[in-house]
Amino acid sequence: MIPHPFSTANYFHRSLNPSKNVKVGFSALRKGQTIDQYTKSMRLPELADSSLVGAVRPMRSADIP
Repeated sequence: MIPHPFSTANYFHRSLNPSKNVKVGFSALRKGQTIDQYTKSMRLPELADSSLVGAVRPMRSADIP
Protein backbone atom coordinates (compact mmCIF):
# COMPACT_ATOMS: atom_id res chain seq x y z
CA MET A 1 0.00 0.00 0.00
CA ILE A 2 1.39 3.37 -1.03
CA PRO A 3 0.66 6.06 1.59
CA HIS A 4 0.76 9.06 -0.76
CA PRO A 5 1.03 9.83 -4.48
CA PHE A 6 4.54 9.19 -5.74
CA SER A 7 4.17 10.75 -9.19
CA THR A 8 1.99 13.08 -11.21
CA ALA A 9 1.23 13.33 -14.92
CA ASN A 10 -0.19 16.08 -17.06
CA TYR A 11 -1.61 15.59 -20.52
CA PHE A 12 -3.17 17.69 -23.23
CA HIS A 13 -5.33 16.55 -26.06
CA ARG A 14 -6.83 18.53 -28.88
CA SER A 15 -10.48 18.01 -29.64
CA LEU A 16 -11.26 16.93 -33.19
CA ASN A 17 -14.76 18.42 -33.14
CA PRO A 18 -14.90 21.00 -30.32
CA SER A 19 -18.42 22.26 -31.06
CA LYS A 20 -19.88 18.75 -30.82
CA ASN A 21 -17.92 18.05 -27.63
CA VAL A 22 -19.43 21.14 -26.02
CA LYS A 23 -22.89 20.22 -27.30
CA VAL A 24 -22.81 16.71 -25.76
CA GLY A 25 -21.17 17.90 -22.52
CA PHE A 26 -17.69 16.35 -22.94
CA SER A 27 -16.05 19.80 -22.90
CA ALA A 28 -17.17 23.05 -21.34
CA LEU A 29 -16.69 26.67 -22.31
CA ARG A 30 -14.94 28.98 -19.89
CA LYS A 31 -16.97 31.82 -18.44
CA GLY A 32 -17.37 34.51 -21.09
CA GLN A 33 -16.00 32.33 -23.90
CA THR A 34 -17.98 31.82 -27.09
CA ILE A 35 -18.07 28.64 -29.15
CA ASP A 36 -16.23 30.46 -31.96
CA GLN A 37 -13.40 31.45 -29.61
CA TYR A 38 -13.17 27.88 -28.29
CA THR A 39 -13.12 26.41 -31.79
CA LYS A 40 -10.39 28.86 -32.83
CA SER A 41 -8.25 27.93 -29.81
CA MET A 42 -8.51 24.22 -30.70
CA ARG A 43 -7.66 24.71 -34.38
CA LEU A 44 -4.46 23.12 -35.65
CA PRO A 45 -1.77 25.47 -36.96
CA GLU A 46 -1.44 25.87 -40.69
CA LEU A 47 1.14 23.60 -42.30
CA ALA A 48 3.16 26.63 -43.42
CA ASP A 49 3.41 27.75 -39.76
CA SER A 50 5.06 24.52 -38.60
CA SER A 51 8.81 24.18 -38.31
CA LEU A 52 9.21 21.16 -40.57
CA VAL A 53 12.36 20.84 -42.63
CA GLY A 54 11.96 20.00 -46.31
CA ALA A 55 8.86 19.41 -48.39
CA VAL A 56 5.88 17.73 -46.76
CA ARG A 57 3.86 15.26 -48.81
CA PRO A 58 1.51 12.34 -48.13
CA MET A 59 3.16 9.01 -47.41
CA ARG A 60 3.36 6.56 -50.31
CA SER A 61 3.82 2.79 -50.47
CA ALA A 62 7.29 3.34 -51.93
CA ASP A 63 8.35 5.03 -48.65
CA ILE A 64 8.08 1.72 -46.77
CA PRO A 65 11.03 -0.66 -47.28
